[in-house]
Amino acid sequence: MAKSVSVESQAVLEFLQVHRDFFLDHPELLLDLNIPHVGRGESVSLIERQVEVLRGRCAQLENQLQDLLEVARENERLSERMHHFAQGLLEAEDLDAVLDAILARLSEDFRVEHIALRLRQPDWMSDAERPEWVARATLQPFLDLLPMARPKVGVELDAAHKEVLFGRAAGMVRSVALLPLHAGDTFGLIALGSRDPERYEARAGTLILGRLGELATAALGKWMQRRR
Repeated sequence: MAKSVSVESQAVLEFLQVHRDFFLDHPELLLDLNIPHVGRGESVSLIERQVEVLRGRCAQLENQLQDLLEVARENERLSERMHHFAQGLLEAEDLDAVLDAILARLSEDFRVEHIALRLRQPDWMSDAERPEWVARATLQPFLDLLPMARPKVGVELDAAHKEVLFGRAAGMVRSVALLPLHAGDTFGLIALGSRDPERYEARAGTLILGRLGELATAALGKWMQRRR
């Protein structure tokens, strides 16, 4: 709560606010002004008090600057990871290379511990060429968790469904995020798993996950069209 100010004090305050050069014209007054240290009972000159206040403000601004610099550095690192991800997809020379690039970049650049890439096996593929290709019935329970075709974090999966995605590592996965691969319809998903229960908690943001899903969708869709 702000301290009450007497009429006389208020008048002095208003005067000094209007005449900010008053002490420049009367520097001798600064020698006689003393302000007590809060809680210490000692007196300091006005200039010493101003220096103390300015140092406190400087330290606060320096802390804020450090926070901003750290945010900027993290954004730069994130931008670099997104660049590598997109570059890996663009450099892929066939569909298998796209699948490999998605898995490698997520693991190496984004430090994802457990990754499951599952795609609905198309009609033109007689046999599943890789474990990423699965039947519609296998994929559908996970797609039902993504009714809006948007990334979802904090996904609750039972042991059986975790095993379908992460195999032997299922027991170590404590948090899960699902990224739909959606182009006209949802034809697959990327599941990210972590031992850290808070990495993909329900309150985590999904903007970057959405961008990753969009890039993967574009690359996969292009090569799947060519294979038809």
